[in-house]
Amino acid sequence: WMAPPRERFARSVFFGTLNVDDTSRPPSPKVVDRCFLLEVDAPAGRRAALWPSHLQDLPILGPPPPMDGLGLPAAAETRRAPVLEGLEEVVARENLRQDLLPSRRVHADLRDFLALHERCGAAAHLSLDDAIDRLLVGRVLVRIHGAVEQVKPLLDVLRERVPPQFGRARRRLALASQQERLGYVSPWQ
Repeated sequence: WMAPPRERFARSVFFGTLNVDDTSRPPSPKVVDRCFLLEVDAPAGRRAALWPSHLQDLPILGPPPPMDGLGLPAAAETRRAPVLEGLEEVVARENLRQDLLPSRRVHADLRDFLALHERCGAAAHLSLDDAIDRLLVGRVLVRIHGAVEQVKPLLDVLRERVPPQFGRARRRLALASQQERLGYVSPWQ
């Protein structure tokens, strides 16, 4: 979507990449709270780059629909709610750090993204389960870090409530399980 010239600078969108390895430093918590972190898989048997010739295959989006009155689709709510409610329950019950919970901004982003997913007909390109899975990994699980005694209750409830069809989130939880033996959990390996 390209804005008319006079509106082009009213909204800024930045894209960046981060290859996670032993030399990477994680983005600050403020960055994590204000952006969508999207995990991208390299295509099997191909280079892990998106060459300009591949750009022609991407769908062209028109202007987004108005954000007024976007409601969360019922199907999205039934998949998303148990995970987020479980986090809130554990943080309250165990008296854990509040910064482990998704912020109001993250909740609004999740709601708006899923409502737009339904309204724009994006299911042809990204299933609802895959959208929720990516949102959980990029907006919720990325916040869970710290000493094992602080995050273990959260990891336990997530292992219980994240459904098996959310493969990215399950892989992230498996990584956290491996890190538990080291005494510190980090989404940045």
